[in-house]
Order: sequence, then C-alpha cells, then structure tokens
Amino acid sequence: MANIDEKFKAMRSDIDLELAMHTKDIETLSQSVDSLLRRVEKVEHSYTSDQALRSSDHVNNPLDDRNLTLIATNLKFDKDEDMLQIACDLYSNLDENANVLAATRLRSRMQGKPGLGKIAVSSLNEKKSILYGKRKHREVDAYKSVFIRSSKSHRERLIELNARTLLNEIPNGNHFRITSNGRIVKKRPESDREQSESY
Repeated sequence: MANIDEKFKAMRSDIDLELAMHTKDIETLSQSVDSLLRRVEKVEHSYTSDQALRSSDHVNNPLDDRNLTLIATNLKFDKDEDMLQIACDLYSNLDENANVLAATRLRSRMQGKPGLGKIAVSSLNEKKSILYGKRKHREVDAYKSVFIRSSKSHRERLIELNARTLLNEIPNGNHFRITSNGRIVKKRPESDREQSESY
C-alpha cells in the first residue's frame, strides 16, 4: 500500500509540474493575445480617425461631389479672374436661383487653350435646371462657345473614351453616336432632325 501511495504522490507531483508548465505557457499566450488586441485597437482607432478626417475634408469641399459639380469648357481665361464670379455670371443666365458654392479652373492640358471650369452648385435640382437650360447660352454672345456638362468620374470618362475609340474603328461606326448619358445610339438623318425640331 505504501508503494501505491508513493507512486500516486510521484504521479501527482508530475501532474502538478506539467500543469505548472502549461499554466505558464497559457499565461504567456494570454499576454501575447492581449498585446495583439491592444495593437489592433490602436490600428483601428488610427484608421477610423484618418477616415473621419478624410470624410470631413471630402464633405467640406463641394467640388469633390460629382452630384453637385458641372464642367464648363471654352470659358475665356484672364490672369486676374475670379472664377466664382465668372460661374455666377454664367449660371445667372440659366437659373436665377442658382447658388454657386465653389468654382475653380482646372489645369490646362493643351498649350494655348484655357483649362476647364469646375463649378459646384448647392443642390441636385439646381444642377438639373442648369443642364436643362444650357442651350440658352447660344443667345448670349459672351457664352456662345461655352459648353456645360455634368462632372464625371475617371472611370466614366475612360468608358466613354473607350466607346468612342471602338466606334471610330468599327465599320459603319460613323453611323452611331454617344449620348450625354453614355448610350450608343444610331444617328438620325438630317431631314429627320429638322422635322422633329420644327414640331
């Protein structure tokens, strides 16, 4: 019986030793996991604060909102120009209630040609009203050659350019045109256009 007790004590001390080693390993792992969690929380916190800063910058700059911006081409360039005033004058002919929030002239991509004007209005309805009445500029001498269109993302411009390239390369491609919303439609003959405009 004493022999069994000694074996049992030896086995118990071995188990206690193994348990102590595993407990130490578990504590080390637990500390490592806690350290990793703190690091992840720091990264998440810095990421969310960076996102908040970026989104606040984005919200504060109306020129970055494609839903409110318009592009004007062929605007006359002056070294001392006030783009905001030019935009207000341009849009006052189209919509008296148009509220221009911001305007800037983009860098010119061609030598001797002025850059595009990027103009932000205060609401989507104002933008629609301006785009709907943009043909009125033909009646005003100062803005006869100015063309107004909706601002597009880089992806939308690439898709449009690729479609134009394909139309130019395919046989009978000159029988089609790309509409302002990006659709490819068959060109109508001149006689059909004149009849529809006379109604």
